[in-house]
Amino acid sequence: MSVSVSVIIPTHQPPDRICRTLASLVRLPRNDFEVLVVVNGKAAQISSPTWNDLPKCPNFRLIREPSFGLLAGRHRGFQEAAADVVVFLDDDVEIGPAWGEAIRECFADPGVCLAGGPSVPEYQVPPPDWLDTFFWHQEQASWCSYLSLLDYGPAVCDIDPRLIWGLNFAIRRQTLRNHGGFHPDGVPWELRRYRGDGETGLAETIRQAGGRAVYHPEARVTHHIPAARLTPVFFRKRALLQGISDSYTQIRSSGGLVPVAADGVGVRLGNSMRRLARAVLKRSADAPSVMQNQIQQAREAGMRFHRRAVQRDARLLEWVLRENYWDYTCPPTG
Repeated sequence: MSVSVSVIIPTHQPPDRICRTLASLVRLPRNDFEVLVVVNGKAAQISSPTWNDLPKCPNFRLIREPSFGLLAGRHRGFQEAAADVVVFLDDDVEIGPAWGEAIRECFADPGVCLAGGPSVPEYQVPPPDWLDTFFWHQEQASWCSYLSLLDYGPAVCDIDPRLIWGLNFAIRRQTLRNHGGFHPDGVPWELRRYRGDGETGLAETIRQAGGRAVYHPEARVTHHIPAARLTPVFFRKRALLQGISDSYTQIRSSGGLVPVAADGVGVRLGNSMRRLARAVLKRSADAPSVMQNQIQQAREAGMRFHRRAVQRDARLLEWVLRENYWDYTCPPTG
C-alpha cells in the first residue's frame, strides 16, 4: 500500500535554526514527501528572501501563521497538508537516513495510527553527572521526558502512545481529526497560564480508544541539546511548565473541578523558588538529591500557579475545558 507523507515543522525561531533539519530531509534517498514549514511569532516577520535561502525538498512550502504558539503552527500545518500521514518534527532535530522508509513501513499496516522512533542526543557540552537521575530505564528502553530523549531498543514494537513525542510525531490524518487535534503548548512565557498538555493529551485519547502506536528503530532523529538545557535553571523551568500541563490535564479529566490551592502560593513560588534554588545549588550544584527535590518543588509550584489562575478567571477555565482547539487564534488576554 502506498503511503503519502506530509512533514510539518512549526517554528518561531530565526531561519538558521531550522537549516540542519531541512538539510537532513533533503539528503534522504527518497524525499518526495511534502514539507511544510509553518513560521509564527516574531520569526514570521523576517523577510521572505532569508527564508527562501533554506534547503528545500521538491515539495516545499513556507507558511506564515499570525497566531503564536506551537498549537497554532501544528494545526495550521495540518490544515494545509495534503497527505494521508502527517509527521510533526521539531526545528532542532536531524533525521536519520532510513527515517522516511521507516515511517512508510509503519503506516503500511492499516492498524497503525501513530508512530515514532528513537530521539538520541547530540549534546553541545558534556552532560552533567546528575542528568542520568532524570532518565527512566526499563530493560532495553530508556527515556528522559525533560529533554525529549527516547531509545526503546533495536526492534520494531508496539509502544504506549504517550511515548510518541512531539519532536518526531507521525499520525494518520484521520486519527488526528477524529481525536480532536492537539492541545495548547509552547505559548509565550507571559501567557503560560494558557499552556495545556500538547501532544500528550492527544496521545492519551488515542490510548484510551485502543489506538495502536508503533516504535520503529530506523525512524530515528538526533535532538540537538544546547548547553543552556543542561542546567538546573532549565530543568526547574521545564518542571514548572510540566506542573501547569499536569494541572490542565487534571482539570479536563475532572470536568472542571479545580483543587483548592493555598492563597498566593503559586504566585509567590515563581520568585522564591528561583532564589532558593540558586542558594542551594550554589552549595551543591551537582547533587542529584538536591536536583530532584528542586524539580519536584518546581512542578508542584506550576500546578498551584495554574489552579489558582483557573479559580480566578472563568475565561481560563473555559479555555481549559474546550472540546477542541481547531478554530482557535490566540488565547484571550487581559
